[in-house]
Amino acid sequence: MKLWNRVYTSTYAATHRADIVRGLTVMHGLVILSASHDGSIMLWAQSGKVLMVMVGHTSIVYSVDAHVSGLVNGSEDHIAKI
Repeated sequence: MKLWNRVYTSTYAATHRADIVRGLTVMHGLVILSASHDGSIMLWAQSGKVLMVMVGHTSIVYSVDAHVSGLVNGSEDHIAKI
């Protein structure tokens, strides 16, 4: 995963726990959420530091999105979590 600034210069590259990132979203303009092939969702600071790893799916997480009241995500394990 790479964060790019407005002049298209990569400000950092971060590696997810798994080799494939399936989905990304920005939460409230402050942090980034990534959905992964390993069934986890990671919460990142804009600096590239991992703030939290959320594990709860048994298969690939394909999507993640944020709302003021929380997160929603969908997985290949046939479960959508809110």
